[in-house]
Amino acid sequence: MATQTQTAFAKITLDLAPPVARLTLANPPVNVIDLPMMDELVAALEQIEQRPEISIIVLAGSERAFSVGVDVKAHTPDQVPEMLGKFHSVIRSLLATRKLTIAAVRGNCLGGGAGSTETHANQQLPPFDLGPAMTRWSGGTVMAADSFGALWFLWHFDSDYLNSNWYSSPVGNAVANAGYPAITRFSDGSSIASVAYDGSLWFYWNVDGTPAWGSSRVAAAGSAALSPAIARFRDGTDIAAAGRDGSLWFYWNVDGTPAWNSSEVEGQGSVYDSPAMTRSSSSTEIAVIVR
Repeated sequence: MATQTQTAFAKITLDLAPPVARLTLANPPVNVIDLPMMDELVAALEQIEQRPEISIIVLAGSERAFSVGVDVKAHTPDQVPEMLGKFHSVIRSLLATRKLTIAAVRGNCLGGGAGSTETHANQQLPPFDLGPAMTRWSGGTVMAADSFGALWFLWHFDSDYLNSNWYSSPVGNAVANAGYPAITRFSDGSSIASVAYDGSLWFYWNVDGTPAWGSSRVAAAGSAALSPAIARFRDGTDIAAAGRDGSLWFYWNVDGTPAWNSSEVEGQGSVYDSPAMTRSSSSTEIAVIVR
């Protein structure tokens, strides 16, 4: 069968020669993956998925470079959430396809890749790309990590150490998580804070013995930057996050109080992205870098 070349794309080429679809990055000189290319990759993969005569996808670059990764200009605070959302859509499309996928790599291959993970104790874990966050308490270790927009929670109890069994649970909206999650633990359970693509700040909690996770949207859409901080003590949980406008926000939840409260505690435009926070029995302390 003759090769069909799809001409609707500017940053990639798609050649269909059943049973093979050849998807080539075409953004010279080094195939930087910018936002328009991400959109085109998703559209091309959707086309391929609808072609039953195609069973193989070959993803290629140029002789000089397969790709040097995501466009640096898309890593600014105002573009990172959109960039991560689009990039994660590409990766999810590749992970979801039922076609055999081959990467034909020549030249440089750098930057944002799909990531990889091991399977452990017959657990099928997803590939992670952001994080992980990790903390330890007297009974074991807990971890949170992002899997291309889905937030996962892993925990390990020392009492089960010989079996080396990790457990995982997707605890957030499948496409919500946009940055590095934060995790903390006290004797009664674990808490996670994470920022969604739209800038809203989400809070996940699991008190031991409760089979289901709960979540609460605690910030207005478009306000939070990527990496919150979280701390927990026996009476509740505190979260600090930098706003995209440089403000510093502080969220607290005393156990038993269903609603969150927030307070803007620093002047506009002064705070850099990622605060740090700790909590004791009497107070909470936050550290930030000022621009």
